[in-house]
Amino acid sequence: MSPFFKQPVSELIAVYLPRTLQLIFVALILTGLIGIFSGAFAAEYKDEWGGDYTVKVLYLISWCMPPFLAALLLQLFIAYDWGVLPPNLIADPPTLSAPKFITGFPTIDALIESNWPYFWSSLRHLVLPAFALALISFGIITRITRSSMLLSLQADYIRAAIMRGVEKRRVVYVHALKNSMIPIVTLLALVFSWMISGSVIIETIFSYQGLGWLLTTALYNYDYPTVIGCSIVIGIAVVLANFVADVLYAIIDPRIKLG
Repeated sequence: MSPFFKQPVSELIAVYLPRTLQLIFVALILTGLIGIFSGAFAAEYKDEWGGDYTVKVLYLISWCMPPFLAALLLQLFIAYDWGVLPPNLIADPPTLSAPKFITGFPTIDALIESNWPYFWSSLRHLVLPAFALALISFGIITRITRSSMLLSLQADYIRAAIMRGVEKRRVVYVHALKNSMIPIVTLLALVFSWMISGSVIIETIFSYQGLGWLLTTALYNYDYPTVIGCSIVIGIAVVLANFVADVLYAIIDPRIKLG
């Protein structure tokens, strides 16, 4: 029982965990897309300022940036200065009615209920925190994709495809990229773990009320049962992420057999 929220910790986690998973899944997709294609682009234009070096500068800047700084900069410029996206919260609760608790994922619940105002509002509120998480995570994916791609581009089957007259872009983004995905899958599982810890800062800055926000609130109010419950759930999530990575190895490369 949480002494601060006056509710069982399991009920609190059931409400707040899906919100964090929704945020992390979107951020993970953004991280994978940005990291994989920027890494492939850097490998295609190796040692060129218009490609490889530019990508290196961008991912090094984002990689060295603390999560709170990335979140504050996005919030300052995109939300407050430009007014393109909302600066905080999950949706606009003063003006919109929240959907019923069905799956726990606010956007999916709104979609099931055809609550379109809340659905579009939740999507808009999801963009900035998800992009902040992706911004601090895509660098390692870019770096490993580039290294793996450079090795694949030296393989005999790639040279054979080029000699057959296959278009260079198809060779890079289809043949070489597909065979460079195994180490990236491993990293995505690790990035998932980093995002869970990074979401504590991101959710606090954007007032995105997920598991990270719950953990921070519990810490501020000395709510130790909630802190312990959140920590256990985060630990289980990390173990499951690594298990999923092992399963995906066999799907991507059938030569790998699970023992």
